[in-house]
Amino acid sequence: MNDEKAKLAAETWQRHIHLQNAAPDLYEALEILAKIPIEDFGIDSKVPDERPLTGWNNVTLTIGHIRKARAALAKARGEA
Repeated sequence: MNDEKAKLAAETWQRHIHLQNAAPDLYEALEILAKIPIEDFGIDSKVPDERPLTGWNNVTLTIGHIRKARAALAKARGEA
């Protein structure tokens, strides 16, 4: 069991390193998503996350994606 825990810890540490290396690109992508002006379309906090905004090739961008991007960006800025 200790070997499994050590392996999991090493894998987790490696994922954190990769995430840190990707942070500048992720931050830029979050900024772009967070700028989508969903409020301009009358979308408020009552609109469910599942509501689609746009889609292509079987991929759908939802209100929830924008909200998650905004929340993650706030955390990255130390605002949350």
